[in-house]
Formats: sequence, C-alpha cells, structure tokens
Amino acid sequence: MTAFTSIISLPSLREGNTGEAVRFLQQILILRYGFSIPFNAVFGPETRNAVRLFQSNHGLIDDGMVGPKTWRELGSQIACPVPAASVDDSMIDDGLN
Repeated sequence: MTAFTSIISLPSLREGNTGEAVRFLQQILILRYGFSIPFNAVFGPETRNAVRLFQSNHGLIDDGMVGPKTWRELGSQIACPVPAASVDDSMIDDGLN
C-alpha cells in the first residue's frame, strides 16, 4: 500500500482580501471552530477578530493575518478519512491469518 501526501499551497490572507481562499477560511472558522462571522468571501473586521481570537487561543501571534502557521493550526484537527471503497480485506491484519 502506498501512502499519498498532498501539499496544498494556501495564500496568506489579511483584512481587505476577498475571494475563495477567504471563503474557505470563513468556512473553517464557522463550521469547525464555531465562530459567528459572515460567510461572504470578504476578509472584514469580523473575520479578522475571529482569526485573532483563534490565534490567541492556539498559542500563535494574534496579528489577525493568516499565514502558514495559522493555516497549519486551523487544519490540525481536520481529519481526511479514507473512503471505505479504497480498503479491502487484504489490507486488514486482524492477527487471525
């Protein structure tokens, strides 16, 4: 079995940015971390304040900007499950064989 590793390059974000990367950030903050912020693809004051609080709560510098360390921490608790269809019985070692 081969392990696959993907590296996704996410842009640095700050107040004033707009677009899909901001929408992705807002989605994580809302769905994973429970922030009540607009889901509008605009990095406004509410998103900045949520980022600052997230950073403070996770031991990061709370500058309100999302760079590599903040992205890494945002994603650290997000699991990517392997689809059941990709696992067959030959991959499971139950100790009975």
